[in-house]
Amino acid sequence: MMGAVSFLAIDMGASNVKAVIGRFNGATLKVEEIYRFDNIPVNINGIDMWDILFLYRNILYAIRKAINLVGDELVSVGIDSWGVDFGLIDKKGFLISNPLHYRNPFKFNVMERVIKRIGKWEIFKRCPAQFRPFNTIYQLEMIKEIAPHTLESAGSLLNIPSLITYFLTGEKKAEFTMATTTQLYNPTIADWDNYIIKQMNLPDVFPEVLDPCTVVGKLDIDSRKIKVVLPATHDTGSAFASVPYSDTETLIMSSGTWIPIGMISEKAQNTQEAMNADLANEGCIDKRFRVLTNMTGLWLIQEIRRNLSERGKRLEYAELIEMAQSIKPFRGFFDVDHPSLQKPDDMLQAIADVTEETCGYRPQRIGEIVRVALESLALKVVHVKSLLESVLKRKVKQVSMLGGGVRNKLLCQFVSDATGLPVKAGPAEGAAVGNIIGQMLALGYISGLHDVSDLIRGSFEISEYEPKRHEEWKDFMENARIGRKGERI
Repeated sequence: MMGAVSFLAIDMGASNVKAVIGRFNGATLKVEEIYRFDNIPVNINGIDMWDILFLYRNILYAIRKAINLVGDELVSVGIDSWGVDFGLIDKKGFLISNPLHYRNPFKFNVMERVIKRIGKWEIFKRCPAQFRPFNTIYQLEMIKEIAPHTLESAGSLLNIPSLITYFLTGEKKAEFTMATTTQLYNPTIADWDNYIIKQMNLPDVFPEVLDPCTVVGKLDIDSRKIKVVLPATHDTGSAFASVPYSDTETLIMSSGTWIPIGMISEKAQNTQEAMNADLANEGCIDKRFRVLTNMTGLWLIQEIRRNLSERGKRLEYAELIEMAQSIKPFRGFFDVDHPSLQKPDDMLQAIADVTEETCGYRPQRIGEIVRVALESLALKVVHVKSLLESVLKRKVKQVSMLGGGVRNKLLCQFVSDATGLPVKAGPAEGAAVGNIIGQMLALGYISGLHDVSDLIRGSFEISEYEPKRHEEWKDFMENARIGRKGERI
């Protein structure tokens, strides 16, 4: 058996950043979280920004901590993060300003203006991402309005993982899975779309797009040289790489603040049907595509917990789930992607309001609100499943859940009951595990994705759920479509 080697995944989330060591002994992979810190945006004059230097300083601390823990076993580090956001580097290589937060564009009416100028179908057939106000393309339009000098000074646009990688190595490179989130990347030509860029009147700031699992440079730190790898740098791309059951008939959910939910396709679906279904085409670690939607996820529960904490009522997630479990089922529902839920001052009140507006029932107690939220998430999964089956012309046979949401056993069971399908849940640290898989592929420690499924199944606990109350959910879904102001989940 080979001696153990270690890889460090820096998994950057919108609420916190985790440093996870993966130790591979030639047969199994063991992961350990060694450091975690909050990712707290800064608001300046009404504009939210990421505190990128704070993040970088803590990432350097995490790398040094990994070196202290495993020494010469550490062979590489890789960065993944949420999509769309970016930093601008000037022509001499200096950071121009802190990267903007993806929720800013909700304050500006920029997406509609761009669509009107270029045309929705023209954009989608070239760059088939979901139309969301926070996409990179619309953030750039916003910057032209509020801070045009920053674009005039820019030499390179680097999405968050590429920006941190640049800080570590000096290399300014983009990566395929992240590029596909920008709505500026054309999968047909496998490059940035110059037509859209010209229509947007954007400068030439887009770097070379590299394939996932590429060694991009070396970090010289504390007299050590550590390889820096671009894994699937979009966290969902990495998360999907950790799925032990990833055939084309599996519905895959990465359950975190958001829930990207989709199926694997050999090619991008840049069709009118996919556009009308509001589906995205995002890159996979093997250059295939995730045809998916990004639905609101555990943000609802995170915000409920935060609001309660602000009121002096500190509850753990397990306590909230226990409260929900004791509530009578099927009392109400709402669309989890309702605009009022994107950044409300009070999530408890916002959910109560939108539930009452949707179906006439107003949840009052904390457990009721959490129960309605979790049931509504499961209902949205059923809706997305139907859309994907229609667009891809194939049936879903099972659901694979990964990410932190797999610890929410009630949600896992709800998804199984609502869809009527078996659910396989795990690994919980999907993005970090997929990040490590990308590093292992880049450095030749595993030979291809055909080895990944066996490695994941042999290394991590995968929980299984079978539908128990599918008929009750079917009855509820049928009744929910009658006399409910025409609302459909």
